[in-house]
Amino acid sequence: MIALSQGFGLIPFTKHLREMHDVAHLPLTDEQELPYFIEQLAIGLSKLGCLAYIEAEIFGGEGNQASIVWCQEEVVEGPRVLENAINLALRKLGVEKGDSFDRFEALGLGRHRSTDAWIQ
Repeated sequence: MIALSQGFGLIPFTKHLREMHDVAHLPLTDEQELPYFIEQLAIGLSKLGCLAYIEAEIFGGEGNQASIVWCQEEVVEGPRVLENAINLALRKLGVEKGDSFDRFEALGLGRHRSTDAWIQ
């Protein structure tokens, strides 16, 4: 897990992990169901606290986002595929915006342009 600000963390679903479990790159934004592997992992981890699965696909300033939030083994928000789905999920988790542009920026999620870059 990669530590983020405000006591949050990130588990990046890298290309290697997706290939190991035969998971599409962006299942929700590609209008597919969330793969069973990710769903079961999220359900299990949500026993320890609320968490969100998020996706973003942006090209040339245009794009889409998707999110689902779990608490205590239950989906409490989503799945959503909207322009601001990630910030809605982060608000549900209790991320504070503070002086940042939005909650995404407040956590530093824009630090890398690709998921795989988080582990390098």
